[in-house]
Amino acid sequence: MGLPLVIGVSFLLTDPELAAVLCGARYAEIKIEGNTDTPRRVIRSMLDVEQGGRIQLGKLRAAEQKLRNCPTLVTEVRNGIVPTVELEPNKESEFWDVVVRVKDTPGSWLGYELVDLAHYSVRALVFRDPLAAIASLNVLRYIAERVGR
Repeated sequence: MGLPLVIGVSFLLTDPELAAVLCGARYAEIKIEGNTDTPRRVIRSMLDVEQGGRIQLGKLRAAEQKLRNCPTLVTEVRNGIVPTVELEPNKESEFWDVVVRVKDTPGSWLGYELVDLAHYSVRALVFRDPLAAIASLNVLRYIAERVGR
């Protein structure tokens, strides 16, 4: 009976993510690294985690798979370029940070901005929403500035 306990303790000490789950740890900050063109909100939408929620490795692995399937993020397994979702201990609390590392394809921002532009424009026309009209103009201005570089 002592042997499985030793193996379990040994495994627990070598896998900090598993230790966090078994201890009932929670998510702290969600950090996204490497995205230069893909909006943070797009990457965030692929994560099924909330600050303060209990850590679930299944959700982290599912998020990683969603990121790898995203057409605007680079996934080159042969070259070792794949989106990752990892846990890191938060130095200021007992919670754990979620660190998302990605590399996005250049120019991917344009597609997302065009979708935003269409959304705000339709909203401005249909609902006569002046804030949506202003948002449309801001998106257009942003696109013009980025394309003009």
